[in-house]
This record gives sequence, C-alpha cells and structure tokens, in this order.
Amino acid sequence: MSIGVVATALWLINRDGALGNLASPEHDLSALELDVRQAVQLGQARAQASAETRLRASASKNSTSTGKD
Repeated sequence: MSIGVVATALWLINRDGALGNLASPEHDLSALELDVRQAVQLGQARAQASAETRLRASASKNSTSTGKD
C-alpha cells in the first residue's frame, strides 16, 4: 500500500492531521518497547559486571590480607 493511498484514506475520514504522527518516534510504541528492553538488558549487564568486579576486588583483598596468593 502506498503512502498516497494512506494519506487519501486519512483525508477522507478527516484524520489527515495524523499523518505527522506516522514517522514520529514518540508514537512508535514498538520502537519504544525495544529501547526499554535494550536499556534493561544493558542495566543488567552493567550490574553483573559491577558485581563481578567487586567480588574479584574483595577476593584479592582477602588473599592479600591473609598472606595467600
């Protein structure tokens, strides 16, 4: 279906003002949901990396304080 057909159909039902929303990122719910999922995954990956770094630092500190290497 061409954009011209969509525009004509919207014009016929007096909804042609909605044409500006077709490519509007803030109205693209699928893209917004994808962005949220990616942000959650990134947050989880960062939290995991941070936890692993703290664990390694703690283990290193404990082995140094006990004299074990």
